Amino acid sequence: MLRVEQLTSGYGEISIIRDITFTIEKGEIVSVIGRNGVGKSTLMKTLIGLIRGKSGKVFFDGADITAAKAHERAQIGIGYVPQGHGVFPLLSVEENLKMGFSIHRSEAGKRLDIAYEYFPRLKERRTQKAGTLSGGEQAMLSIGRALVGKPKMILLDEPSEGIQPNLAQQIGDIVRRCSQDMGLTIMLCEQHMGLIQQASQRCYAIDKGTVVGTVTGDDIKDYNKIKKYLTV
Repeated sequence: MLRVEQLTSGYGEISIIRDITFTIEKGEIVSVIGRNGVGKSTLMKTLIGLIRGKSGKVFFDGADITAAKAHERAQIGIGYVPQGHGVFPLLSVEENLKMGFSIHRSEAGKRLDIAYEYFPRLKERRTQKAGTLSGGEQAMLSIGRALVGKPKMILLDEPSEGIQPNLAQQIGDIVRRCSQDMGLTIMLCEQHMGLIQQASQRCYAIDKGTVVGTVTGDDIKDYNKIKKYLTV
């Protein structure tokens, strides 16, 4: 579903990620792990097109999207949930969800049901302003907004940020359900140990802007195998 070849990206003259290469298969949940400041969010922003890569290639569902803009990547099926959740605080929950429809060229199939199915709390809060929600509810809202766009793949950038541990576990459960129910491919940038272990099928570890290791199979459940990539 996603193939990245020797991708280098950053800001101005400064490269934050360098020569990153990896693949994610259709329906997989793959985590990108690493300490703060190693380039995880830069990688996510480059994949969705908010930052233009300096070199390398990005392929999505068999097509070369290296030169595609962010809205074009969204229209072909890449959903994006930014770090910090990125809700519109003065809009209601339902209005925020409807923003997810904006990637559709037609009116066909524009339904909020999918967000309410996975996050019933959003239906209860649908008239409430998003800025008054808890951190966990905002995380749910940002993921729900991506889901209503009917993506083939979602990029989740630290969805556990600012939320309680029990809600992180709930989000992990929902991520797995979405993947299983919808065949959705998910790339997760995360530092929350429990969420990584709960949701991931594979992990790529990043340090100093490049991939330095992989974690697969039963090793994902090994606390020490994950921890070494998350601590200084």
